[in-house]
Amino acid sequence: VRKILNARVPIIKYNHECLDLEIDFSMNNLSGFYMSELLYIYGELDERVRPLVFCIRKWASSIGLTNSTSPGRWITNFPLTVLILFFLQTLQKPILPPFNLLIRSATPQDIRVTEDFINCTFLRDLKKLQFRTDNEDSVQILLKQFFEFYSNFNFHENGISLIEGRAVLKPDYSAMWITNPLEPPLNVSKNLSHEELEK
Repeated sequence: VRKILNARVPIIKYNHECLDLEIDFSMNNLSGFYMSELLYIYGELDERVRPLVFCIRKWASSIGLTNSTSPGRWITNFPLTVLILFFLQTLQKPILPPFNLLIRSATPQDIRVTEDFINCTFLRDLKKLQFRTDNEDSVQILLKQFFEFYSNFNFHENGISLIEGRAVLKPDYSAMWITNPLEPPLNVSKNLSHEELEK
């Protein structure tokens, strides 16, 4: 168990040894809870999402791209997961819809606002979502396409937006800009250094 209390969102990290699963636990942040809900929903939309995410996260850990021991200048699992979801939104035949579609499809039962007035309203009932994919690529093909996509992505000028489901102009000189879907002014990869981006 490790305490990371000096982060923007203070968390307790712990490792479930039997499952070899690392878990972040936050007590006072409803937007974190709703972000977990959003990631769960994206994982439910297509059976290839979770295997691809776990494969890339395992790869990133094994080559030292991510560092689970402490926060720092490197990419963490959350921004890495957002990169994967964004890639799946931008395919010629998208596998995932932009977050805007989930926001526009929300019903009154989906309204959620945090204690600090962050609007976390988006569709929770996927049966009501007007999105289907005709992409039939295997996880193996998607893995190859993921690496090709980001080897050619212009991180110096463009940012990642799950909200739009397309690249956006970076608003600052951060090494990488990944818009927080629930708090759009925030960059979830702000800690990433230029050296780690190249890595």
